[in-house]
Amino acid sequence: MKTGFSSLVCPDWDFATMVSKTADLGVDGVELCMNRDPRISSQAASVAADPDAARKRLDDANVRLLCLGASFPLESPVKNEVQAQLKSITDAIELAGRLACPYVRVPFGRCRWLDTRPHVLSRVSEAFRALVPAAVANGVTVLAENGGDLPTSTDVWFLLDAVSHPAIRCCWNPCVALGAGERPTISIPRLARGIAMVHVCDATFDERGAFQEYNLPGEGSVEWESAIRLLRGVFFDGAFVFHWPKALDPSLPEPDEVLPKVVAHLRARIDEKQEPLAAYKKDKHAPNYGAASPGSAA
Repeated sequence: MKTGFSSLVCPDWDFATMVSKTADLGVDGVELCMNRDPRISSQAASVAADPDAARKRLDDANVRLLCLGASFPLESPVKNEVQAQLKSITDAIELAGRLACPYVRVPFGRCRWLDTRPHVLSRVSEAFRALVPAAVANGVTVLAENGGDLPTSTDVWFLLDAVSHPAIRCCWNPCVALGAGERPTISIPRLARGIAMVHVCDATFDERGAFQEYNLPGEGSVEWESAIRLLRGVFFDGAFVFHWPKALDPSLPEPDEVLPKVVAHLRARIDEKQEPLAAYKKDKHAPNYGAASPGSAA
């Protein structure tokens, strides 16, 4: 299992600083987000302007670009809008290929106007299917992330099953799912090997499930210890990427303060020795080899 953090955590760092800090922290890599925030978009723009220089910087620091986060949802019923978004995502896929980046992440969107969830899921699945040729050609996997009006594993599973191609997997965010009332004990077994990356975020929710505030992993309502055990049980070998919206909420602590704590917490959980399940600790009934069934051969 690998560890990293998202550029949303550090909107005031440029790409060179992100790479340097990643090396200092001893984590595996970073996720570079592409969205409308000018600070975040400038990080991605500097990489897109000279991918060869960016890749050399990563290689020299022994740091991986874990994912490109393409914030271009595909739920629109307007064909021209979807085509424009597909073009932007395809450009991100081609950039990821040049950077030897394995994943491009695409968020689920909203149910707009009079849309129903099945209609939106069908449209989004069709759009993801259209990304398969570009993903295959560039050696990249496209990750659908739960969110918006499609936060649960049922929504993600619909898409993965509808597309049914190894170039389409998912980035799972347990904090988003918990906001919709879904615990890791439901979502992780359902999605299993469909999960390629996990966004690590924690928050406090009240008894009705309403969001209260963001917390460091392990200090909120998300059952991260249980989630990591479950992920180990489905042979998850992807990346845990710390992801919270410092870019949107300046009141959150600074990255230099939180990242060492998050990295230490994740390492402790990942390296934790897995205890055998209670049912397999000891069988109190010894085999009775002498009890042959009637009529069996001696």
